[in-house]
Amino acid sequence: MAAKRNSIRVYKLTDLGTDGRENIQYVLQPSSLSDNSFWAAVSPAGSSREAIVGGQAQRTALYDVTTGTEVPYTLPDCDCYITVMPAETQVLRIMSVIELYATGERQARCIEASDTGVTLTE
Repeated sequence: MAAKRNSIRVYKLTDLGTDGRENIQYVLQPSSLSDNSFWAAVSPAGSSREAIVGGQAQRTALYDVTTGTEVPYTLPDCDCYITVMPAETQVLRIMSVIELYATGERQARCIEASDTGVTLTE
């Protein structure tokens, strides 16, 4: 069992379009807590590095985010971003999800995405 000391928000890829029109956005997924967050353990996974992308430095770091099964992402439906509370300045993009059946938890392997400029809708 991971010690869940972080609070995260989950933004899931959702089609908000009407009348047959697509309107794809990353939308905040509600939780039972008043700030719509979930408890999680956010841990660095391996080493980080910095690369030059488009003439600018971009940090690449991997994280493992361990949560309970109440968090609304699963495989194959895991096209999500996570923000780490309270500042929500750290943005992580989910790459893969595994179910930890022995502990009843879910673990997402994420990549740092704070520099991508993705729009997250509340």
